[in-house]
Amino acid sequence: MILHYVPAGDRPKTVALAWADDFFANAISAGMLGKKVDITGFNRSIDLAPGTLAKAGMKVVFAKQWPEEGFSDWITLANSIKASGAEYLVGLVAFPDEVIMLSRALKTVGFQPKGAYFCQGTQEEVKEGLGDSVNGITIHSGWHRAVQWEGLLAGKKLSNQEFVELFTKEFGHEPDEDEAIPFATCQGLEQAVRAAGSTDNTAIRNWLASRTKDNPVKTVLGDFYFDERGLARDKPFLMAQWQDGKLKFIYPVGQFPGTSDLVWPKPKW
Repeated sequence: MILHYVPAGDRPKTVALAWADDFFANAISAGMLGKKVDITGFNRSIDLAPGTLAKAGMKVVFAKQWPEEGFSDWITLANSIKASGAEYLVGLVAFPDEVIMLSRALKTVGFQPKGAYFCQGTQEEVKEGLGDSVNGITIHSGWHRAVQWEGLLAGKKLSNQEFVELFTKEFGHEPDEDEAIPFATCQGLEQAVRAAGSTDNTAIRNWLASRTKDNPVKTVLGDFYFDERGLARDKPFLMAQWQDGKLKFIYPVGQFPGTSDLVWPKPKW
């Protein structure tokens, strides 16, 4: 976790976890809380104990899911988080606007954690919605403009930085993660069709499955090759943090040039 880069004596010992009733958020919360998960259709269960938060040395003092459809009682949720006395906040949202609504509510009730992590929030709309309150929020991300990945397009090299330049020229603003991901998906599909010489699904699937570390799919999200389940190998998320109104790339440290130091503790909302 990024908290490993916080001095040991200043690391938070308690955490509040709030999450949306959403497949993605539910899956992350299960891993963080160390739940037992039943695998539908396979008569199997996976025990995730003790969970990521416990492994990081933090005690969960608040854990609550909010309903995804029509939820609006952000102040009550924020007051409950504040009452827990947690030093750290984890917010697992389904949509960027939930980052805005929860953060505004926490600011309203005066909850000031040492740090705050959300599973979304790299979008410019989050910065616009929160203003200076966005600073200090950390987010995991599949992409950042600073990372020097190199992809392929139409058989030619296309670096991440060239993608940013071309996108900005075409649309008048820099891309964010939500725009880089579909572009990278198209890069991968184009490479598969070109290599397979066909749009046949089986041929494309077989080519993708045969990728290796030395011969991967190459995109502006980095290199991809897959395990027997079709999951990407050696592809951890990046971590980013809003600092002075700019989304900075902070983790992994030392793997790519251009990383910034983690701002700790988080500035007040």
